[in-house]
Amino acid sequence: MAPIVGSAGLLAAALVIRGRAGRVLLSAGLLTALAAMAAGINAEWPAALDTWVADWFATHRSPQRDREAARVFAYVGRPVHVLVVAVVCGTLLSARARSVLPVIGVTGAVGIGVAVEHTLKATIGRTATSGPLVDYPHSFPSGHVTGTAALLGTIAVFLGAGAGRAVRITLAVMVAVSVITVAGLALYTGAHTCTDVMGGALLGGAIVALSAGLADKPSRTARPR
Repeated sequence: MAPIVGSAGLLAAALVIRGRAGRVLLSAGLLTALAAMAAGINAEWPAALDTWVADWFATHRSPQRDREAARVFAYVGRPVHVLVVAVVCGTLLSARARSVLPVIGVTGAVGIGVAVEHTLKATIGRTATSGPLVDYPHSFPSGHVTGTAALLGTIAVFLGAGAGRAVRITLAVMVAVSVITVAGLALYTGAHTCTDVMGGALLGGAIVALSAGLADKPSRTARPR
């Protein structure tokens, strides 16, 4: 209960405080929510949610869609593929900005996401002995969702730096749609459970928020004359 309250408090503060501090608070709130979810992964409500979502997708599959979804999911969001795209896109962004910060930020965000995701998977396990969750002992959080969110979100941070509000909103919507699409594929193919993709979204979002905070230029207060 304490992590949930703490997460809510941090997220509420992030809505009020702007700039770098607000983004850091947002990242901390998302990470606290991730910790709360990880601690309660074997509680009744996550298991019930995962089972319900798995059953729903099981009744809405077809052989043709299965093949198409599996083909797409095999290439989207894999850590190696994401790292390659991160290096290429980060390099292009650095050339555009004439700064090494974008390539460091994008590749660093993806690298941190992969490292944290693998660590969590190794240390957090489901204890189900029957039902659909038996096949997911160490699948939390989803690496595909984490990688997609960290990659596209951090690219959007640097693309939107200095841009207008409309551009930043458009980039945010594109990132959200992409992450939701990968999450849907993960659920449809049975690669992950609902809480897996939720955890991946929280982790990826926390990394993006922290990247945005670090990329922000600190505001300068005017000196009295």
